[in-house]
Amino acid sequence: MTKRKSFLESLFDFSFSNFITPLVAGFIYALAILIIAISTCILIVHPQYTVMILGSNKLLNISLILVSSLMYLLVVRFGLESLVASIKTAQNTSEIKELLRQIRNDKTI
Repeated sequence: MTKRKSFLESLFDFSFSNFITPLVAGFIYALAILIIAISTCILIVHPQYTVMILGSNKLLNISLILVSSLMYLLVVRFGLESLVASIKTAQNTSEIKELLRQIRNDKTI
């Protein structure tokens, strides 16, 4: 098995054998939550941005803002999960390949 490299070593790995996405996915998700929360608060506190689009019904505006914010957060989460899952699949595939190579080399000796 290969030794896991640090973040900076993986960042400057030009062979792309070490992935940094699983290491930073949590930070990206936290940043997305922060941005969505701030924009949701701005849209609720300053309704003039939504009145032009949705009309002057405040309850409808607030509910649509909250639902759309949750939907956007789900899209970000699904995207990150699929990206991390595909990278973990690639890592597992390379480990299986290495194990098979070792097994083949042991049988030929």
